[in-house]
Amino acid sequence: MNLLTLKKGNKRYDLQINNIKYCIGNDFEEKYNFVNILKEVFLLSKESEYSINNSGQAQVLINDKEIKVKEISFYQINHHYSITNDLKLTAHSLIARYIELLIAQDDNIDTINTINLLLESFTNELDNELIYPKFITYTPKQFLKILLPIFLKEEDQANEYDLSYDEIILFQLKMIDYISKHQATKIICLIELPYLSKEINDYLINMKNCFIVVMFYKTNSVLNIKDTYIFDDLIVDLNNDEQIYNIYLNKGVCTLQEAKEMIINNIKAKLDISITL
Repeated sequence: MNLLTLKKGNKRYDLQINNIKYCIGNDFEEKYNFVNILKEVFLLSKESEYSINNSGQAQVLINDKEIKVKEISFYQINHHYSITNDLKLTAHSLIARYIELLIAQDDNIDTINTINLLLESFTNELDNELIYPKFITYTPKQFLKILLPIFLKEEDQANEYDLSYDEIILFQLKMIDYISKHQATKIICLIELPYLSKEINDYLINMKNCFIVVMFYKTNSVLNIKDTYIFDDLIVDLNNDEQIYNIYLNKGVCTLQEAKEMIINNIKAKLDISITL
């Protein structure tokens, strides 16, 4: 079990996590603060002057060690994802990173070397009386510049509007799963959904090479209490036995088992989400 910590100013969130943490509850402001800390750390190149002078530095730590942006790959998944925009292969493109790693596989090395030799030979044959065209060896990432990827569904060119709710989420997850298995850098994946379906959850459970934080409001899956964090009347990791016991001891609950059963019943009644011990 790892400890994933997000903090900024007087805000701090500690998540005990193996590979997945389900974040539930109706405290939208706290959820917003949580997500903003993640985005500020990984998506902002520079903190604002206001942030520095007033609210402090946003930090993400793993096992109490602050992580640097270059040490972690950060991806966001939601149902508003646009395949059309991602196919433009911009700096934060998920498809770009996926294709780059596809190209870089050992099976493609001989082909890449052959292409580079042909391009170098072509360069040497060009008229160089005035300007000498120096050849630059193509890396897997540079090959993205000469590729025009398209998305196909049932052999026809398609876009995000041709996919169902589950399909658009699984499309993103499958690329991230592949990336996580073919790069050394650890991945933090933030998933924001209105509804966590069983099909999506079954896929998430088998993604073992990422830290996955899932924010949602409804699900037909039964969650394990140790994998759940609640943003509601309580803001707490439900795997934090000591914190739960201390909170409920003041309410007259004598045992940790009773406290957890009370939490589970309250979540079922208020949020209609089933949790098991």
